[in-house]
Amino acid sequence: MSDLFDETTSLLSAGVWCAERRHNIIAHNIANVDTPGFRAVDFKFENLLKDVMATYNGRVKQPSCPTLIRGERAVAAPSHVNYDRANALLVEDIGRQPRVDGNTVDIESQMTKLSSNAILHNSFIQLLNNKFQLLKIAINGKV
Repeated sequence: MSDLFDETTSLLSAGVWCAERRHNIIAHNIANVDTPGFRAVDFKFENLLKDVMATYNGRVKQPSCPTLIRGERAVAAPSHVNYDRANALLVEDIGRQPRVDGNTVDIESQMTKLSSNAILHNSFIQLLNNKFQLLKIAINGKV
């Protein structure tokens, strides 16, 4: 059974999980575009995907720590987001200048991130679908 669900399947399913969480975070930012003092956050999950790949190559014993780049700081997850992976990270862009009301949500930036994330999510789903179609063909022996 483990041969059916290999590293590709694990990586793609982790990608779907991450894209869903990032979508929730971006939607939360957009919903709070007019909330005074609200600070926009983003979901960094590249390390999680790297760890999934490394696990199959036998290189990682425990999750690696996500890397913050200059101008970012880690933040706690909003209560509505299922956030239970140690090697993914919520970050706030502290370099972004807040508006007069203290809000840091830039609607154009958030909509761009939402669109990009939707494309990524759909790509992961399509690749998983293709993988399962190949398995179906292999099991049934028909094209």
